[in-house]
Amino acid sequence: MGLSSLQGRLLMIVGRQSDIQLEEMDISQRQNELAWLQEDAAKDYTEAKTNTKLVINVREDGDSFVSEHVDLTYETMAEEGIIPVTPNNEILLKKDEDGNWIIPKDKDGRNIIQIKNGRAIVAGDPNQYLIRDGSKYLSDAESISDAFKNGSLYMLDTKDPQSGKISAMGIAQSDMEWVLDTSDDAAAETKYQYEMAKLSRHENTYDTEMNRLETEYEALTKEYESATKAIDANVERTFNLFQDS
Repeated sequence: MGLSSLQGRLLMIVGRQSDIQLEEMDISQRQNELAWLQEDAAKDYTEAKTNTKLVINVREDGDSFVSEHVDLTYETMAEEGIIPVTPNNEILLKKDEDGNWIIPKDKDGRNIIQIKNGRAIVAGDPNQYLIRDGSKYLSDAESISDAFKNGSLYMLDTKDPQSGKISAMGIAQSDMEWVLDTSDDAAAETKYQYEMAKLSRHENTYDTEMNRLETEYEALTKEYESATKAIDANVERTFNLFQDS
């Protein structure tokens, strides 16, 4: 191969090596993004496996407890004499189909509050509470637990109203406790396995592509070295030819 052809080949090799390096940088970036996605998936899975909910230990009679827990709902709270209040001392109530306030009742069917002149009154409590529509928070157990966790709601024990608002995150009542919420564990497991399998397929594809590029780069490096030696030999022969002349 002539000197000009060898030099042209060297330029092609260097150009292709530059392209390979750019491709490798792009793949490395995508591999980093995969690592972030894997971390996010693991974080979501861990949160789903460790999230908690507030439950009530249902009393059978007196101070004996049934071993099972009951989700903390608006109704189960009322049965224990507990009513949710906002940080602004607003009592949350539900409305019936006609738009009237539904008075919560304890397990014996007694009203735990009274409404007078548009205000909520709790026996033994000198305060009169504003009433607020609690549909946003009282729709399901998860919403209630979340509201207690983030401080949007507190508890008011109508059996002991003088204790004031109680933070559900620091409750000391023996009939309530925070427990692991396993209701979403199966779905979280399925989602995690699916996400990790999908990310693993992408990771294997990137690894294969990276290996191919590295192999090609090494082959080009050897070819570059071979072409360089051929050029050096060609130059040396030409130089010696002129010296002999």
